[in-house]
Amino acid sequence: MDTANAIPVPLINRKRGCLLAALVTLGLLRGAAAAGVAVVIATLFDAQGLEANSITLASGLAVLIGALTVADRHLAEQLGQHYARELRQHLFDHLLAAQPRALARRSRGAIILRFVSDLSGLRRWVSLGLGRLLPAVAMCIAALGLIIFQAPLLALVAAVAVVLTGLWIAILQPALLTAERTRRRDRGRLAAEANDRVHALPTVRGLRQHSRESRRLDRHMLRFVQSSLVRARVVGLLRGGIESISLLATVLLVVIGSSAMQRGTLQPADVVAGLTLIGLLLRPLADLGRVTEYWQAYRVSRRHVARLFALPAQALGRRRPDLGALTASNVHLPPALQGVNLKLEAGARVWLQGDNGAGKSTLLRVLAGLELPEKGHVLVGQQHAHDCRGVVHVAADQPLLRGQIGRNLRYGQPRASDDDVYAVLSALGVANVVRSTGGLRARVQGGDQDFSDGERAVMLLARALISKPRVLLIDEIDAHMDAAARLRLEAVLDDFDGTIVRVGHHTPSDGWQRIELHGGQILPAQTAAA
Repeated sequence: MDTANAIPVPLINRKRGCLLAALVTLGLLRGAAAAGVAVVIATLFDAQGLEANSITLASGLAVLIGALTVADRHLAEQLGQHYARELRQHLFDHLLAAQPRALARRSRGAIILRFVSDLSGLRRWVSLGLGRLLPAVAMCIAALGLIIFQAPLLALVAAVAVVLTGLWIAILQPALLTAERTRRRDRGRLAAEANDRVHALPTVRGLRQHSRESRRLDRHMLRFVQSSLVRARVVGLLRGGIESISLLATVLLVVIGSSAMQRGTLQPADVVAGLTLIGLLLRPLADLGRVTEYWQAYRVSRRHVARLFALPAQALGRRRPDLGALTASNVHLPPALQGVNLKLEAGARVWLQGDNGAGKSTLLRVLAGLELPEKGHVLVGQQHAHDCRGVVHVAADQPLLRGQIGRNLRYGQPRASDDDVYAVLSALGVANVVRSTGGLRARVQGGDQDFSDGERAVMLLARALISKPRVLLIDEIDAHMDAAARLRLEAVLDDFDGTIVRVGHHTPSDGWQRIELHGGQILPAQTAAA
């Protein structure tokens, strides 16, 4: 796949095209106003006395240039934010649909860096790069095109300065691209390392590896500092060269103007007009240096974001099945699953057994439609599992979300009433725990500090049950529950009227159908003894 073309959001669409057209129009107006200021100043210089009309006109044009600049910056930021918002939404939707195995190969730090920093790099190019480049070019063209009738020679000097600026930028493009890529790579590695180590702080403290991890992180920081300094040197060369070109153009304009005045081929007012024009064009010329920085950062950021869009994804289910019948036909997902066949009637109670590493968790994710098999298919009723929202997968390692406890518990069923929520919590024995924390409106921080492991597991199960699934897939949710909590769990599952497939640490109550996953396949079933 060509990842350079993998971003599904076009840079230009109807609205952004209109914004760009407005920016170009503003640039042309600024250029015309700049040329007008130069001509008016030349007229004032030529006049024997101060002319009120010329002064008023020059002041009005100066205010107009300021107002056009304000409008230009506002529209440019609107352009960039519009693009970044649409792209961020597409990326989030794609990550939601990405297959877990493919997503697991990316560290959380790298994904966050793509989602925040790289998208900001794309936005900066659109708003501060493209949003400034086109108006600056339009302004230069308009200003030079109008002033050429006043002083062709001086307009030519200004045009040469613009061309030299472009050549200088082109010369430094490869070095800036290399420096930007290296800096982004080192920053990504630093972010991933910091995220992993912060997540593993209990392990680091428990094994007393503070110094070792500190040195490891410091090596990553040092590499990032060095690559940042290299980029800073290249950027300094770029900006310094553009400033030098602008100043040299001013000096050349004075020299040529003085010589022409001595020969009588140029009037002093024309030289003043040329100097005014150069002064007004210095800022757009300086902006061109920043534009090329944003362009190279955009190229690197786009490549990283495109890699996330290249992750294999699947459609998220929206339809709800009428029944909870579950069928797996010749499901292959190496190395764990090698031709799994399973047929469960609606309302079945299945206890999935198998050795460690046999693929029990993988099978549950496939049955839930969270992972697509390489071969075969899974049906819930007559619908494919990945296209069905009536299947809920709950596992002990799933997190609680930041925000109110009620929002967490209603996540799969936002319209559930407080009474419905507390009914499930009471059945599971954690209603008083929730009330003691402040009720459903109390906030969850999203870490492990809010509840004990056993309480958190019960909350995860409550969230799944409140969503009213047709099929409930439970992966070792009882690992940290005490005996009383497990008894309440069994009672609640006995009352559940849908299909259940569960993996757990403790023997289930009577009446559960046992199946075993061995060698990538399902062995003949048996029923738990009464």
